[in-house]
Amino acid sequence: MKRRMIRVLIATSIAVAISPLALCDASTSPTTVSIDLPQKDKPSAVLFVRLDQDQSKKAIDQLEKNVPVAGELQVVVVVSGPGAKDAPAALANGWKVLRDADYDLAGKMSVHVWPTLVALDAKGAIVGHIGGVSNTFVRDADAYLSLAAGKIDSNEVKTRLASELVVADSPKEKAARHLELARRMMDDGKLDAARSELKQAAILQPDDAAIKLLSAAAALECGLADEAMTALETIKPGSAPQWQLDVIRLRAFVTLQRWDEAKSLLADALKLNPDPAEAYYLAGVIYQHDQQFSEAADAFRKSCEMSRKLKAASVVPTSAPEVK
Repeated sequence: MKRRMIRVLIATSIAVAISPLALCDASTSPTTVSIDLPQKDKPSAVLFVRLDQDQSKKAIDQLEKNVPVAGELQVVVVVSGPGAKDAPAALANGWKVLRDADYDLAGKMSVHVWPTLVALDAKGAIVGHIGGVSNTFVRDADAYLSLAAGKIDSNEVKTRLASELVVADSPKEKAARHLELARRMMDDGKLDAARSELKQAAILQPDDAAIKLLSAAAALECGLADEAMTALETIKPGSAPQWQLDVIRLRAFVTLQRWDEAKSLLADALKLNPDPAEAYYLAGVIYQHDQQFSEAADAFRKSCEMSRKLKAASVVPTSAPEVK
């Protein structure tokens, strides 16, 4: 099978940048998501956090104290990861809490970094998506939540977001800028430039799982599967959803034509994977190698169906490994 038999656009195979900017363009058509919120038909602020993360605590504090419009919306805090089981049913301020130990809700709403604030209008459409807690978090949150509440229109959102940008000073914020720029360069096919940005990000935040995951993905795009595997091995357990690690490792195995290892990992790459488009695509490549053509066709079909359902956030192109 020739390379690029099918090109799958997938956002969830890697954990992407903590951008100091709001990542969702209010001019695009909003994506409606299905999530079981306490109150239906009400504008909502959905804040994804991790209990063990200082930045998540900061996001909760900023949203409560410095974004007045948040008091007019339904605010729901989604606690992700293994610590979700210990989360209370509600915070002290009354905000409801949803537990997301398996990252299912995070996948549905294209959340790849914690904390992330997602603004939903009364119809459940995503109108804003802010990753991280940058110097502009309060401004961006107020703009997108005001849009969700119907207080302003998309043109006013653009005006507010076009106001002066505070330059990031901390190493974490500087690394986030390099990471976001690398992601955009990968989208444009500028792999060498992307890898250079990732190296700068890694110098600033050497243990950041998002940087390592994107570095592994960039290495794979360059055909450097062994380098990608090395990057994956340095990621601390629990610092990224396991299914994200498994999908990239599966792709590396397929690229290296380590078929037995790829087949043994396939079930894990699909398990608890909220957006398994790439995993199904790689399953198709594996089945095709084994001349299981019916199973391959079914896997490719599922990959196409899943890719159409992905939310519009940080799309990273992937290509097919050559099958021999």
